[in-house]
Amino acid sequence: MRRSYKFLALPWQEKWLYLSATLWLLAAKAGLYLLSFEHLQHLVTRLGEPNGRRATVQDMQMIVLAIQRIGRFLSPLQINCLPQALVGYMMLHRRGFAGIEIKIGVCKDFQQKLAAHAWLEYEGRVLIGDLHNLEEFRPFSSVSL
Repeated sequence: MRRSYKFLALPWQEKWLYLSATLWLLAAKAGLYLLSFEHLQHLVTRLGEPNGRRATVQDMQMIVLAIQRIGRFLSPLQINCLPQALVGYMMLHRRGFAGIEIKIGVCKDFQQKLAAHAWLEYEGRVLIGDLHNLEEFRPFSSVSL
């Protein structure tokens, strides 16, 4: 109940941002089940075409925060690192942030099983998906969108 009051108190731009992030995260999760990754990449690229409006660094921070918060809120649906990275790429690139990169890497966990993780970087800085052991993940050469 308290979350709903906080949400209702937000300015309409922030409400729209949280609603957009929610819908895009749900769509990305469904897309990962229903589409090939190649087809999903194509869609994310097309939907992420810059819309001509330039965003500020504050806008970037708000988008990242919205995606992270909604990701935690929707955690029972396991909307984890890859959908968050895809949506972050799309939303930020659409607002004119060139140089956004999705990184996907693998490492062995403490049980020596293969673990995978996706994260989003901008100018060498991790925006979404930072982990305490991120340096252990070996990124694939490139995930081009």
